[in-house]
Amino acid sequence: MPKNRVVFFDIDGTIRNKSLTESLFEILVRDYKYRGKDFNKYFELQSEISSLRKAYKSSEDRADDLFGEYCQKVVKFAMFALKNYTLEEVREIGRRVAVEYRDHQDYVFSKELIKFLRQEGFELVAISGSPKFLVDAFVKEYGFSKGIGQDYVKDEKTGIFKETSIRTFQDKHIFIEELLRDHSSGDFNRDDFYIVAVGDTECDFSMMEYADKAFIINPSIRFFSKIVEFFKIGKLKQYSDFGKYTIVTERKRRTIIQYIRTFPIKSDEYHVDTWSPLILKDSDIAKTLKDSV
Repeated sequence: MPKNRVVFFDIDGTIRNKSLTESLFEILVRDYKYRGKDFNKYFELQSEISSLRKAYKSSEDRADDLFGEYCQKVVKFAMFALKNYTLEEVREIGRRVAVEYRDHQDYVFSKELIKFLRQEGFELVAISGSPKFLVDAFVKEYGFSKGIGQDYVKDEKTGIFKETSIRTFQDKHIFIEELLRDHSSGDFNRDDFYIVAVGDTECDFSMMEYADKAFIINPSIRFFSKIVEFFKIGKLKQYSDFGKYTIVTERKRRTIIQYIRTFPIKSDEYHVDTWSPLILKDSDIAKTLKDSV
């Protein structure tokens, strides 16, 4: 195995079952008195967020799209509210998001995976579409070496933070390769690195394809169906139990692992097998990881 081993984790829905921006929203609403004057806008955004949350929680076929809209609205609310805070206060709120929601909002499997990969000598990197000040606080609290998050700049006229044109929730493989190039002492060679990618949505798929090993955490029905379809048409291939892609589902703190296998039927068509899921006790996760990474 190449000596440079790096794992790239998405955060929202992958490590934590609640996004960083959701936690930020809860803290702003619960603990921080609104300091502005536009209360109509303030309550309008709160109402829209509540409606979107109910919609994506109850939807199956549009859950991913609605969750994306929900997160964007939560960020809009946060940036609207944070305009009345100093940068030091914003950083302190970021620290609270990382610290107060740790452990009880984290998936058991993801915690064990972080622990295992750290022990195996992997460098841990977080890559997320959440605001960078939240990602930076998360990285510090969880002991990751680096975090890639969405940059925001403060509008001089309105005072509202607005995202830059570089979107960190899209084409994550590009950010990964840039980081790997920075790690290279000489000419960049992808084969000098062994990459693990961990994510939960279609936004993470490009980094999974780029990686040597991928863990898909609690995929939505639509994302799962898309993965299976890619295997059927031969875009993805996996012939062994412990192949590149491993699907992990965690419900009520119980971890279920499925290994995907494919068998050729025709030149351009494959049978996809996702049978025999493993239901793991917490103590079994590390042993399973030893066999599959």
